[in-house]
Amino acid sequence: MQRRWSPKPRDAEPTPRGTPKLGTLREAIRREQRGVDRTLSLLVLTERADYVAFLRAHFTALGSLANKWREADRADFEAMLDCLRVDLRALGADADDASPPPHRNLAMSLRTWGVGYVIRASRSACRLRSNQIAAGFARSYLDYSPQIPWPQFLADLELDVRSHAPHEVEQVIRGARTALSAFATAAADQVALRDTSLDKSL
Repeated sequence: MQRRWSPKPRDAEPTPRGTPKLGTLREAIRREQRGVDRTLSLLVLTERADYVAFLRAHFTALGSLANKWREADRADFEAMLDCLRVDLRALGADADDASPPPHRNLAMSLRTWGVGYVIRASRSACRLRSNQIAAGFARSYLDYSPQIPWPQFLADLELDVRSHAPHEVEQVIRGARTALSAFATAAADQVALRDTSLDKSL
């Protein structure tokens, strides 16, 4: 009997039935994902400084993963980075671009699927908090419509992993954990900077 491995945000369309080779991706990364969510939930999105920190966390994480995603995801993810730059500048914040990591041709690596999954799922989860954002704040990042819709991405992922052995499919989970580590570090850094700024203002 096949198991449903449907890792999806609540606003996504129904996910196709998955393959038992992959197991449950959502369960495999649940602890790491909850940790990122808890950290980002400390930011109050009605406050300009906190919203800037929220966007910077995504900008930093996404930028650090630029050499780890699929070529097929490049257009969407570079567009998300552009949206983040626009939003940060509209809020009067610097969108500092570190030197981009050198691109590596990982098109055949299953880890790139895990990276893409986390980036897409994380932005979709952000949209669930969109009603918390103060009116007038720039929000092109949250409003961006990806060229590859979430259900299509999951269907393509499932089709690809069906042709691989279980030990190879584990690479998808490793890629997802790599991406979650980037988001966790960026989120923690931004919350720490926010707290430092608050302490100085007291």
